[in-house]
Amino acid sequence: AEGGMFVADELGQLATKFGYRYDLIDRATAADVRAVVDRGHPALVGFDVNYDGNPTSVAGKRAHWGVVVGHFQYEGEEYFIAQHGWEAKTYLWSAKDLEASMGQIQPTLGPKIVEVLPRTH
Repeated sequence: AEGGMFVADELGQLATKFGYRYDLIDRATAADVRAVVDRGHPALVGFDVNYDGNPTSVAGKRAHWGVVVGHFQYEGEEYFIAQHGWEAKTYLWSAKDLEASMGQIQPTLGPKIVEVLPRTH
């Protein structure tokens, strides 16, 4: 009723309405997110969001989608570069924090990510 999208496959199907293709990756990890970005595609990730716009773990009570567009290593830790719909802001998320947040949303199904592929012609 408020415009929320909570099913990964339906989010991918929405991308097809705009001419894109998608792959759904079940039981996704930080390594899967990194692989999608390394292929040059955005990774749509489901996670719980805190009030600052960062990943948290509250059993899906603040489920949200983010778009990971890059990653880097700093002092031995991996970080993801991401955005989401709250504001035109770039977030830097610890890969560990994002993976933990993704993993606890649907523990029986495992976390999912949507890989948005180039437009079909």
